[in-house]
Amino acid sequence: MGKSPKGIGVFAQVGVLLALLTTLAGCSLLSSAKPVARRPLVISVASIPSNLNPALASGDPSITKMVDSLFLPSAFLLDSGGNLVLNTPYVTSAEIVSVNPQVIVYKINQKAIWSDGHPLSALDFIYTWESQKAGVRGIVPKYLSSLVDPTRYNDISSVVSNSTGSAVTVTLSHPDSSWRSFFNPVFPARYMQANGFVASMSLGQLAFPTIGSYRIADYSSTSIGFKAKKGAVASFSGVTFESGLAVSPSSGSLSANIYPPGVIQSGASGTFGFVSGSTLTSLRFNTTASSLTMRNGLAYAIDRRALWSNLFGHSPLSSYEYNPPGNNLFMEGQSDYKDQQGYFMLGDPARAERSLIMAGYTYSPNGIFYPTSGSSTIDLVYNSTSALDSKVATMIASVWRYYGLSVTSDPKNSKSALNNALSSGAFTAAIVDIPITGAVAPLVQPFVPLAGASYSSILGSSPVGTKNTVRSAGAQVYPLNSSRLYNKIDALIWGDMAALPLFQVPQQVVFGSSISSEELHAALTLITSGNLNSSAFITLG
Repeated sequence: MGKSPKGIGVFAQVGVLLALLTTLAGCSLLSSAKPVARRPLVISVASIPSNLNPALASGDPSITKMVDSLFLPSAFLLDSGGNLVLNTPYVTSAEIVSVNPQVIVYKINQKAIWSDGHPLSALDFIYTWESQKAGVRGIVPKYLSSLVDPTRYNDISSVVSNSTGSAVTVTLSHPDSSWRSFFNPVFPARYMQANGFVASMSLGQLAFPTIGSYRIADYSSTSIGFKAKKGAVASFSGVTFESGLAVSPSSGSLSANIYPPGVIQSGASGTFGFVSGSTLTSLRFNTTASSLTMRNGLAYAIDRRALWSNLFGHSPLSSYEYNPPGNNLFMEGQSDYKDQQGYFMLGDPARAERSLIMAGYTYSPNGIFYPTSGSSTIDLVYNSTSALDSKVATMIASVWRYYGLSVTSDPKNSKSALNNALSSGAFTAAIVDIPITGAVAPLVQPFVPLAGASYSSILGSSPVGTKNTVRSAGAQVYPLNSSRLYNKIDALIWGDMAALPLFQVPQQVVFGSSISSEELHAALTLITSGNLNSSAFITLG
């Protein structure tokens, strides 16, 4: 959310370990520093994903990000400020050598070796690109629809190895200011080519090559276990992810419970605090099934502050410093990730009513809005497997019904069922959880040409008119004018009311046993995948 919590209940009455977060800023999981602890770490999570492949939508990003950071290499890592920085244990340099076309040369660290004995090489980078690009070499992967973003690698026209495999030259078909988000992570080509992009990381696989300090020891529907490699520099002798919160750890281990977003445990004992959530909860509108004035009316009816208060008013987050979840770009690491427009912060009943009347509704004497002709029902879809989304959907539906609108709550029993509803257009509004990544959300793409028109003097012969991606536009004005362009695009999205960002809920982390400051540093680095944008952690009891 960009800012740390303050004044959270009893937090002001206890000793706050602020130094723990400041001293670890920028620390990498792959640091060459000496190990700080040799006892095992047991992390309890809500459930174990059936596949650890971070490119597949079937996984839970809050869990797979942690797990994958233990054994998959990345070209860049998120630092404590949410910025992508070079991950030198795997890539020693990554430089733009040409602007038009945009060409980046990655030099691979020759000391990085997979556990099967193969060095990290250009082959792995090429496979990572080819496995996620739609239709490379005329082949469309069968799992294409299962990818988180099947268009993510389409802006890359080629990935070419040097003669030794120690470097790759990546050429983009259009400039891309977010190129650092590519190759995060990199997959082991030889193993995944032989075993399949999906099956390679599915439940029960133990032969998957790892890189870094840990190896996979077990992977079942209830737990994932890692052991420190012999002679490796590792903060813990092992790391185990167990299904079911509040699992009792074995003797001598350090335990941590990570609660899903929206699940807050008050009165916790031990050491606890909050880390940035992995998703942004947003209200998405179907722009083809509703008029702009109708969408404005629905948005003005919602008070985002009141929504937060009703959800978390009696929890440790009741005094969380409310910060709007930012703009519609969903780009982690942007210094301008704020609600620059100031729209729809508070509910505005008068504007809501005026907008609904302009949309063709009539306000009857008994306080009911109804369409002047025909019937109109708002179809609100959401993922019912998310307790938080279910609560949000119930509250928003009740607000709209308060205005006399006819609302049908339409729960979907899985993320895929929700995605199918969104793809088919069979909805008026939807509660969606958008993963926070370094990539640009597809939502912004239709607005880039409109924003580019105002920047013709800057963009010149930019491909914005033919390639509807904010990455293309951003690269043309990067770095001096990129924030202006992002804000322009954000304003257009707000103006069209395609989506209303609601909030990004922090995740509570509770350590149930004694923990040293060094262990807390190491555990939080793992839990946040290196991005320590988290609150102060305190110790109670």
